[in-house]
Amino acid sequence: MTKKTEHIHKYQRSRLGMNYTIYRCVIPGCTHYIAKKLVRGRISLCHVCNEPMVMDAFALRRVNPRHRTCIKKSDTFKKLQDVLEKIV
Repeated sequence: MTKKTEHIHKYQRSRLGMNYTIYRCVIPGCTHYIAKKLVRGRISLCHVCNEPMVMDAFALRRVNPRHRTCIKKSDTFKKLQDVLEKIV
């Protein structure tokens, strides 16, 4: 038997079959998944900053849910990377 450790799930949108959308935990060793209808209001880890967040309507629109503020941070970071690649 394996001992289960308590953790906050890090959800990612996925599909089972053709028309069944789920959110599964992407933490290694975790086999948890939940139907899309039931995930709203749950706590998940942000895919950018790894801080806990509530799965709201904004987060449910993304494959890898994240905070609203992390969207701006990641966009700025992406632009910075593009500029640096052009220089180097």
